[in-house]
Order: sequence, then structure tokens, then C-alpha cells
Amino acid sequence: ELAEVLGTVPDRAWARDTAAGWTIHELVAHLVGVEAYVASRLDLGDFTPPPGTEHDHVGMTVPIIDAERARHPVETRRAWERAAWAVVGLLEASGPGLLERRIDLYGIPTSARTAIVARMFELWTHADDVRRALGQPPVDPDAERLAAMSDVAARSLPTGMTLAGTARPGRSAKVVLLGPGGGTWTVPLALGDEAGAPDVTVVADVVDFCRVASTRLAPEALEADVEGDAGLAAEVLRAVAIFAA
Repeated sequence: ELAEVLGTVPDRAWARDTAAGWTIHELVAHLVGVEAYVASRLDLGDFTPPPGTEHDHVGMTVPIIDAERARHPVETRRAWERAAWAVVGLLEASGPGLLERRIDLYGIPTSARTAIVARMFELWTHADDVRRALGQPPVDPDAERLAAMSDVAARSLPTGMTLAGTARPGRSAKVVLLGPGGGTWTVPLALGDEAGAPDVTVVADVVDFCRVASTRLAPEALEADVEGDAGLAAEVLRAVAIFAA
């Protein structure tokens, strides 16, 4: 889908700014680096982040962005497409076993499946970034992708709370996401805990929740019904963006 959007970018529009903080060209260059990094996590290629950027999603791609500025944007786009389809090919050839493998993603131990869903978040988000830069409306993911994305976003809340320094041992939250691809989750609010009776319930639209997770909608701007501790709900929503693009 992102490849289709990039295929419509006129030559004069590659220098337009995006919500990601880069031009469209620079954004695609960043994705060239991300694809190389993710491929290396799956033992495809040997990308090595610059020293000190091993846990920095953006920082590790800066040298690639700098190098790609000298190339024609269409060349950068094609480089990203080749890298992305190489990862897709690996996943298709390897079968489900690869998805269950444990990997390190920016210093966070996770499954390859979760890493790929995080990539779904990023590519959807950046496709919308490009659309907006071109004056086009954003596009909601289909229900199948929303189901995968919302599940990972909700289940990752214990990690998000812990990394944000707001872990609440012994407390739990219930997340209810409405619409196709939504669902209901009760999760602990600290790593290693078991979920108990929820101290707070947050009910929201699944697409809007995923936009909070991708930092394209501020947590305080999310239209949500909250039952219970409102302050805790605000902490939960801030922790959603653990895999933000």
C-alpha cells in the first residue's frame, strides 16, 4: 500500500515536509534503513547500527538518510521497495516458525511476529504521512490489520508503562476498542504481573486508538469513555506509543 502511494508522488513533491519531520524523500530513506535493520534481526543481511544508536529507531538511519539525499528520490523509493519485498519473501518462505522466534528489537526482547506488526504500524502511519503531504485524506487499515495492530498495542501496555517509568504493580486496565478489528483486553500495568480486576476501563474507537499508538493523535485528543481512575487512564494512553513510528 505504501509502495502504491509512493508511486503517485510527483517529482516536484518529494521535497514536501511530512508529519514525521522529514521530507517525503527523507522519510523513504529512513525506511530504507529500517528495513535493513529489521532484516538483520531476522538474519537477512548484516546491517550494523552506528555505535550508540542500537536502541534508537531514528538515529540508526541518519547516515542512510544523509546518503540518500544525493540520489534521485525514485532511486531511494526503489531501494526501499527491494528491501521491503526481501523481508516479505523471507517471511513467506520461512513459514510460521520464524514469527514465533524471539528477537531483540531496539533493545526490547520480543517475538518476530510483534516486530512485524510494529512494522505494519509504521508503514501504515507513513503512508498516511505521505498522503497528507500530497493533500490526500488518511486511509483506515482493513479489519484484519487493525486486529493485529490493536492486539499488539493492547498487550504491549505492561512494557510501555514500564519503559515510560509509570509502571503500576498490582494494578490492571481493561481496554475496549470498538469497530471492525477491535476487541477487549485486560492487562497488567507492570511487566511480570498477572492481570487482575481492572482499576480503569478505557473504551475507544480502534482506529483512533491505533493513531494514538502511532503518535498521530495525541492521547488527550482521543475520544474515550473512562470508568475508574482517570489519571491512570491518561498514563495508560501515554504508554500506548511504545512502537510508534
